[in-house]
Amino acid sequence: MLVRQASEIETNIIGVERINEYAELPPEAPWESQEKQPPSDWPTKGEIL
Repeated sequence: MLVRQASEIETNIIGVERINEYAELPPEAPWESQEKQPPSDWPTKGEIL
């Protein structure tokens, strides 16, 4: 029973550590950017010519 409780405590501590790591991650870039647009001659369809 003591081993089981120790294991559960360790699992809970690891969970808290993961949450803290996720909270400190830098934010990702947005999916779309107005600053970086493809050239005007970039294909609009996925066709091979």
